[in-house]
Amino acid sequence: MKRFVFVVIAVLLALTPVLSAGAAPAAQEDVTVYTVQSGDTLSEISKTYLGTATAYLEIVEATNTSAEPGIAMIEDPNVIVSGWKIVIPTPAILPEMPVGESDTMVVAVSGEVADWDPASAVFWIGNEILQNAYDPLVEFGMTTGPEGYPKFDTSKIEGVVAESWEVSEDGSVTTFHIRKGITFQNGDALTAQDVRDSFERYLQLPSTAQWLISDPGQIQDISQLTVIDDYTIAFDTGGPNPLLLGVLTEMNMQIMNVDQVLENATADDPWATEWAKTNVAGSGAYTVASWEPGVQVVLEAYEDYWRGSPSIKKVIYRIVPSPEDRMLLIRNGDVDVIYELPLKDIVSMRDAPGVDVISYLTHGNQYMHMMNTVPPFDNKAFREAILYAIPYERIIAEANYGLAGPLTSPIPWQVQYALEGSWPYTSQDLEMAKQKLAEAGYPNGEGAPELTFDLKLGVPEEEATAIYIQSALAEIGLTMNLNKMNAAAHTEKGMSHESSFTMWYFIPYVPDAQYHLFWNFTTGGGTFNFSEYYNARVDEIVGELLPNTLDEPTRKALIEEAQLLISADAPQGLLYQPTWNLATRDTVKGFRIRSDSLVPWWFLSKE
Repeated sequence: MKRFVFVVIAVLLALTPVLSAGAAPAAQEDVTVYTVQSGDTLSEISKTYLGTATAYLEIVEATNTSAEPGIAMIEDPNVIVSGWKIVIPTPAILPEMPVGESDTMVVAVSGEVADWDPASAVFWIGNEILQNAYDPLVEFGMTTGPEGYPKFDTSKIEGVVAESWEVSEDGSVTTFHIRKGITFQNGDALTAQDVRDSFERYLQLPSTAQWLISDPGQIQDISQLTVIDDYTIAFDTGGPNPLLLGVLTEMNMQIMNVDQVLENATADDPWATEWAKTNVAGSGAYTVASWEPGVQVVLEAYEDYWRGSPSIKKVIYRIVPSPEDRMLLIRNGDVDVIYELPLKDIVSMRDAPGVDVISYLTHGNQYMHMMNTVPPFDNKAFREAILYAIPYERIIAEANYGLAGPLTSPIPWQVQYALEGSWPYTSQDLEMAKQKLAEAGYPNGEGAPELTFDLKLGVPEEEATAIYIQSALAEIGLTMNLNKMNAAAHTEKGMSHESSFTMWYFIPYVPDAQYHLFWNFTTGGGTFNFSEYYNARVDEIVGELLPNTLDEPTRKALIEEAQLLISADAPQGLLYQPTWNLATRDTVKGFRIRSDSLVPWWFLSKE
């Protein structure tokens, strides 16, 4: 049986004699052929021969492109096999990793970075790149969050490309005044025509951007945008649209230099989508200098950026698949920032010298869905019994290592008009759970059907949460079986509304109460209403009244009423509010929290 060696980036000083004993590499003219020994890792080999653990991908490339006989093929950088022959390139040909430079940020990410076309980007690193390379018309204002960091305030909208705007008396037309003096990275001036051209492109391409501007944005046709002069443009939504400004803050709603994009169009690709996926035509603080698939993406500062020249001149996204590797890289000072830390390791990372761990609550919800239209979940008392039985505090403290927060309202607390305290199920109460179960007709669980919970595998905190729920339900006499599913199967079953009992994480594109309620608690458009919840008054509020109401006191009253109705109906479980976590070297300063968790590098600096 082959022995597999899992790659863990570590600086082991004792590695050198191991590598040289019994495995003397055969020197080539510009490479070294090395035989993998038991206990070796690619990163350890990289550290010994190339001086840095981060160069292990160069070993992979040199090995897989070698013409030497008997050389292995490395399909997964996380796995090498004892006895393999691999190729180590000379240090002279390695890309520079200037971690110590005060104007360069090196970021370790888990996977391939691709597609930063605002029209189509969905993967979050691609979204982070486009958010740094382009500017939107507007963005959320800033406040100080409970974590002590500046954070976006979803109750405030501020201008970016748009310096100011006004809304017509009937609420149907919003007129934007474009900031003068902004230039695209190729030197072209940004005007109102560029705004129109950007949204015309989005409307022509079936994509995330098209849906955002045409559905919640209520702009279905380019004729609804009128260029009044070089620096004035009007958006006509055909009626009041309280969501328009919130939609325009979203990461896909960027202003592009469409003329530059179309220079790369072809007959088969008239909107140059392939070019825009890996190139930039924006006015933002950074442009993409280079992209090496599977290795890294390099951003370089746009020195004529209208907000001022960025302090960080270069951002390098380095692909490091293993979370253990990323954590050791930040500990050793080989990178400046890492994303996607396993929750179980975050507490120990907080004690690492020279490392700052940043954790903050997202505006997403971890829901437990119970399909209200099928027995026994069509019985409100039965649903309440389950909600009272859940050990919320233990799930947060143990399954999530304390890195989550309680949900006290159907809308996340960071979203304007969340009615904190409106949701009553935040602490375990087994006596009340048993009382409700008896009220439902199942005293001590007698006669209750066995429950099947569809569990998505691959997310440790969700798996642990399901086990806590399973154990708690057993205490009141209910049997809950776990139907373990891969992510694809779980998503397909959930999106088809075929899961009667499951768990789902939802974070809205637009952090707005109306938007959140629409998707999760209405029958008219509630794609994520996996509980099949129905309340006629909630549907009326969200589907008819809020879309046509601009008066803020009235909107607030309606949104609060909807939350109270939902809480009284107990349609599903609100389990917890997850955190977003990353680690930086303590030399990184100026971090701020966006509602979408994307890092704007223009605001950051290094000491």
